[in-house]
Order: sequence, then structure tokens, then C-alpha cells
Amino acid sequence: MKTLKRILFFIACICLIIACSKSDHFWGDEPLGNTMKGDNGKPIVVTIPFKTEFIYIYKSLNDEVPPCSAETPTRVIADGFGTATHLGKFTTHADFCVSMTAPGFEVPFTSFISANGDELWLTTWCESADEPWNAPFLFIGGTGRFEGASGKGFYKGYNYLDDNSPVGLACHATFEGTLTMVKGK
Repeated sequence: MKTLKRILFFIACICLIIACSKSDHFWGDEPLGNTMKGDNGKPIVVTIPFKTEFIYIYKSLNDEVPPCSAETPTRVIADGFGTATHLGKFTTHADFCVSMTAPGFEVPFTSFISANGDELWLTTWCESADEPWNAPFLFIGGTGRFEGASGKGFYKGYNYLDDNSPVGLACHATFEGTLTMVKGK
């Protein structure tokens, strides 16, 4: 039995030495890292479907806090959580201004933050006060694997009463569209 173990150990060592040989590249003669680049040496960009569902909990609705203007005097601060393709479970934060008397809203910047800290940034706007909203959105970049991201789609959402919110209001939302990003980031 001891001899059999020694023979198997010897065979395993030989297999490891052969497997780690530099002459046998999985990618051929291409150095590691160049497989994510096209023929011209530039990174390969891919467009993929994107879908998310999440909840915003409104933290603050305040008419006294800058940077809001006379046209949109109410500052809204909201934090949320959800799941998305290419993000997994994520958190989100939005800080924007609205008018409580005029229809619509504009969110110039919001971020989806993945579990590893990579952020995906977007902007959205809506000209109607009717719920559920069906509004366009644009991806405007990000950090980490979302650096330089772009894309677009439609946002659907509605407000509802929520006892967990400091202002008694929350929003259920979905985003569906396409996300363009550098492959392998």
C-alpha cells in the first residue's frame, strides 16, 4: 500500500510539472491579457441586456436644502436595494430635485453599487406625473468594471406608502434596457 501511494504521488508530481510548462499556452502564443483585445489592439466592447428590480426608500423631502431651484424646489434623498443582471444584489442612492406642483421629475445622477463596490451611474427623467412612470434612462459611466459604460432603456416605477420610510413613502422600480461595457473589466 505504501508503494502504491509513492507511485501515485510521483505520477501526480510529474503531471503538475508537465501542466505548468510555459510551452503549452491555452491561448496559443498570445500573452495573458491580450485575449480581451480586438485585432487593432483596442479593448473589445460588448452590449448586453440589462434588467433590474429594486426599492427606493425616501429618506428626505425638503424644500429648504440646496442645490434645488425655484422650478424644482423639493430635494429628494432616497436609498435603495435590489437585484440586477451583471450587478447581482446592489444598493442605490439618489439625490434629486422635483416640483410637487408640476408634473414629472429629473434625476441627473444616481448610482447602483454592487457588492464589490463597483458603481454603475445613470440619469433618468419623466415628463408625466401619472403612475406607473414609464421613462427613459441613460447609463453615463461608472467605476471598476463599469468604467466607460453606456447604454439606455426604460424605467418603470410607482410610489407607495411605507412605514419604514422616515417620510412614509417608497418607490418600486424596474429598469430594462442594454448596457455597453468593455469586455473582461
